[in-house]
Amino acid sequence: MIKLFHKKLIGFTKLYSRKNLNKLLIASIKKYTLKDQKIISIGSGGGIKRVLKEQGVDFQEIDIDEKRQPDFVCDIEDMNIFEDNSVDVFFCMEVLEHVKNPLAATKEIERVLKPGGVIIGSTPFVFPIHEEPYDYYRYTKYGLAHLFSNLKK
Repeated sequence: MIKLFHKKLIGFTKLYSRKNLNKLLIASIKKYTLKDQKIISIGSGGGIKRVLKEQGVDFQEIDIDEKRQPDFVCDIEDMNIFEDNSVDVFFCMEVLEHVKNPLAATKEIERVLKPGGVIIGSTPFVFPIHEEPYDYYRYTKYGLAHLFSNLKK
């Protein structure tokens, strides 16, 4: 199952803020039963780790940057450390815009996600370029739906 979280933003004063992303995370955690499930958080920046821990979620992180001290260092375009159909829930908050080949990344998420698994994610839409030069894309809800079109809704 995939839920696409996308908000229409009017002007630059209503940009996604970390506070709003944290609210989205907390609401998602409350909506889905996250106990006794294998949960992977893709990317380890932005305070997501703190929010998940505060909500009592047992999870592991992956990131391409070992300086961020993830549980596993790997690229989401090639998550060979995970077997097929082995993860119940992926958190992918503000990551896909930094991926050179997002189609490869979403295919890899699809490979690793268990049938009936959940992806909880967001991407910025109206947001200035950040973390240059590794900020490649902005997505509409239609673009995200296309990227994840092989997953059942």
